[in-house]
Amino acid sequence: MRLDHFVIHTSNSEQLLQDLKGTIEPMGFPFEPKWGKGSKGFKVSNIWVGQEYFEIVRLLDPVNNDWVPRWANEFNQGARGIFCLFIETQKMDTLKQALQGRGVNALGPERTRFKILLGLFSKKMPWRYLTTPPIPGTSFEIGFIEYDPGVREKFKDYMVPNSERNGILGIESADVMVPHLESNLTFLKNIFPDINRQQNKWVVPLGKHLLSFREATSERLHVRLYATTTNAERKGRRFQVENVEVIV
Repeated sequence: MRLDHFVIHTSNSEQLLQDLKGTIEPMGFPFEPKWGKGSKGFKVSNIWVGQEYFEIVRLLDPVNNDWVPRWANEFNQGARGIFCLFIETQKMDTLKQALQGRGVNALGPERTRFKILLGLFSKKMPWRYLTTPPIPGTSFEIGFIEYDPGVREKFKDYMVPNSERNGILGIESADVMVPHLESNLTFLKNIFPDINRQQNKWVVPLGKHLLSFREATSERLHVRLYATTTNAERKGRRFQVENVEVIV
C-alpha cells in the first residue's frame, strides 16, 4: 500500500484559490485551480506532487450537488479542512473482509460517479474506493482506493501541472495529529493492525511511504505532509491549506 491523495474541503471562494496559487507556485508547486473534476454542484482543484495529489473541494451549491453526501453534510455544518486521506491498495475485497472482521464498519467499495453535461449523463471513474468511519471526535476518515488495471500508468498524462518538473518528487510521509489520541488507539489498531509505537508517535509502514499518528496540541486535528525534493533550494519551504501543512 502507498499514500495516494488527500481530500481537503475549503470555502467556495475562487479568490482563495488564486491566493493559494500565488503562494505556492513560487515554491515550486504549479497549480491550475480550474483544472479538475466537477459538476454543477461541486468543483475539485488538484495539486499534483509527483504521484500523490491534493483534491481541494468546493461545494458550488451546498444543497444540490452530487458530492459525497456525508461530506457535503459536514461541509454544511461548517467543517473545513481534510476529510479523508486515501491509501492505494491492490487487494480491495480482501481488505474489506479484514476490516469487517476487526469490527470496522467501512463503507464501500464503490465507484466514483458524478453528473456531467447539465446532469444528463453520469460519468463513472476507473477506480473503486472504501472509507472508514471518521476518527472519533473528528471529521477525518481513512480511505482506500483501488485503480482498474493499467489506469495508474495512463494517469501520468493527467498529472499536470506537476511539481516533479521543479524537483519536488512526491509526498513521502504523513503525520496526523489527533486530539485525544490515546482514546482512539483501539480504533486505529482495528484499521491498521501493524501500527507500532515509535517514541512519541504510532507508525504505519506503507512500503516507501510512512503514515504516523501523534497527539494533537489542540482540539483540532492537524496533518503535516512531508515532500521530498532533489532541489536544495526548495528544502525548508512550506505552505498550508486549511488544517493541512505541506513541508518540503
